[in-house]
Amino acid sequence: MDMKKIVEPVQEITEFIENEEIYIEEIESHTHYKNCRIEMRFGVKKINEVKFENCQFEIKDFNNMEFLDVVFINCDLSNKDFSDSILYRTRFETCKLSGGNFIGTVLKNVQWFDCLLSYINFSDTKMENILFSEGRLNESYFQEATLKKVHFKNIDMDEIDLKGTDLRGVDLSEATFETISLDIPLAKGLIIDYSQAYKIISLCGIVIK
Repeated sequence: MDMKKIVEPVQEITEFIENEEIYIEEIESHTHYKNCRIEMRFGVKKINEVKFENCQFEIKDFNNMEFLDVVFINCDLSNKDFSDSILYRTRFETCKLSGGNFIGTVLKNVQWFDCLLSYINFSDTKMENILFSEGRLNESYFQEATLKKVHFKNIDMDEIDLKGTDLRGVDLSEATFETISLDIPLAKGLIIDYSQAYKIISLCGIVIK
């Protein structure tokens, strides 16, 4: 996958807010929030052109929201619910998202750098131009997902579940895993490294001596 084809978030930051307690309804575009505590009253539908750095989110439910040109840096978003949301041109850097629920989301031009994504659920998502780089994605779920131009680079994805997902064009050659779950009929066109071949062959019940 050509990383140049992933469109970066548009970030025309004009304001900087640090060490404040803020309600998500007060979040303004073109603003960099650092070391802030984010709470919620009644919720919002869209966040646009915002950077969150080392922020604490006292919010569990982000479902049915739209994130456009948003950057998260060193934020803890573990066990948050992003189901049925839309993420366009969004980047996560050194974030914790373990146990997150992304079921039914639409993701395009989204990047995850050195993030903890263990046990995250991406089932029934639609992904296009996605990069998972570094970090951990082990024991995560991608069941019945639509994956287009999705690349996994130097990331631990042991025991990932890809059941029901068409893997044509998906590149796992730079990922690390010992075991993986997938449907062999849907694995045609999957890109793997030579050293990974025996791990996939074993799913067919073939014994290698």
